[in-house]
Amino acid sequence: MIIDISTCIGVTGLAVGAVGYFAASLPFVIIVLLMIQRFYVRTSKQLRILEIEHKAPLYSHFLESINGLATIRAFGWTVPYSHKNLSLLDNAQKPSYLLNCIQRWLTLVLDLVVAVLTVLLVVFAVVLRGKLNPSLLGVALVNMMSLGLNLKGIILAWSQLETSLGAVTRIKTFEETTPSELLPEENYTPPEEWPAQGSLEFVNLSVQYESTSHPVLQNISIAIKPGQKMGLVGRSGSGKSSLIQALFRMANTPAGQILLDGQDIAVVPKPLIRQKLSCLTQDPFLFTNTIRFNADPLGVHSDEAIVSALQRAAIWDVIISKIDADKNPLDEKMDENFFSHGQRQLFCLGRALLKKSSILILDEPTSNIDNQTDAQIQRVIKSEFKDRTVIMIAHRLDSLLDFDTIAVLEDGALAEIGAPEELLLKGGAFSKLYTSDKSNKRRSSDEISRE
Repeated sequence: MIIDISTCIGVTGLAVGAVGYFAASLPFVIIVLLMIQRFYVRTSKQLRILEIEHKAPLYSHFLESINGLATIRAFGWTVPYSHKNLSLLDNAQKPSYLLNCIQRWLTLVLDLVVAVLTVLLVVFAVVLRGKLNPSLLGVALVNMMSLGLNLKGIILAWSQLETSLGAVTRIKTFEETTPSELLPEENYTPPEEWPAQGSLEFVNLSVQYESTSHPVLQNISIAIKPGQKMGLVGRSGSGKSSLIQALFRMANTPAGQILLDGQDIAVVPKPLIRQKLSCLTQDPFLFTNTIRFNADPLGVHSDEAIVSALQRAAIWDVIISKIDADKNPLDEKMDENFFSHGQRQLFCLGRALLKKSSILILDEPTSNIDNQTDAQIQRVIKSEFKDRTVIMIAHRLDSLLDFDTIAVLEDGALAEIGAPEELLLKGGAFSKLYTSDKSNKRRSSDEISRE
């Protein structure tokens, strides 16, 4: 753009130097060019927005097709998906076609403007012949031929600049208008060691999402002592994950309290609460980075502490077996294929050990792994987290029988709570879930044996 502007100034200077009267036409030319630029930029900006909007479904369809390629081929959906792809491709090209059309229009209009200027320069040259320098006039006329390309380059660059600045403006507007999740009352900073004990209490708690008109959980009262192990069970949709989200302040709590070491977390900043708790989900998240970074993203622990935590999580030997002997294992890059699903869970347990949180939340960590890895994870939890408070959501109810307490949720309410042995003898909701789980396992085992 700078080169085009410099070239236009140079060509105009040559024309004015050759024919002084040519300068009188420059104000009118500038006004015309500004009108053309304003009209073109306004139109091209809208077409670029339409282009982005029309390409989004095409990209989404492409990614969905790539991810589900095996399913598409298995069910014979190749032809319908190809037709849909072509249809989306046609729609995506419509704004691009119109954008190319207005660029051709811009080229035509600017060429006409340059033609008018060239004719004007020739007219001055004919009228004032004998008073002009022929050599300078010839150079001005030759350079005038390329003026249209330079003007087009300036307007296109300006249009691209405005489009880019528009994206920056939208980001700035989003940043300024999006409400912060931090509330004015979240101004209490607890001691550095909080929560040291790991006691947790839900007091008449109700949980509600912004998208729902009624609470998904109502009047939940659960007290968990420091170091206690509690299993949280219930059928799908009973509210187990909602209770955990409320603990992490990811769901609204219109009524009740959550007390962590006796402190109401409603007045503690949300980032601080999430920093103090450790959570292991059924889909563990790892970065495409070194083992050191994945184990200690904040970089606050020594290599010895990282290795010790991974050894206690029974995953260090697996790491060593995958790396050359002459390399530092902690510097090895990880990707999604470095660990199996169960090994990723063990690695995340090691990360939780390194964090030394007094409370560990496990959201169905063994739902998609084999029985051997499940038993390994259970051994690590029992041996390494014996002094920490553990809350575990599980569908494999056998893994919860040696826990201190079981809480059963049904339809957003606390159905029953107590020791596993007591609840099994009671014959209530937990007993029914356990019997159903046993029946499903027996049925699956029979089907496998028949095959």
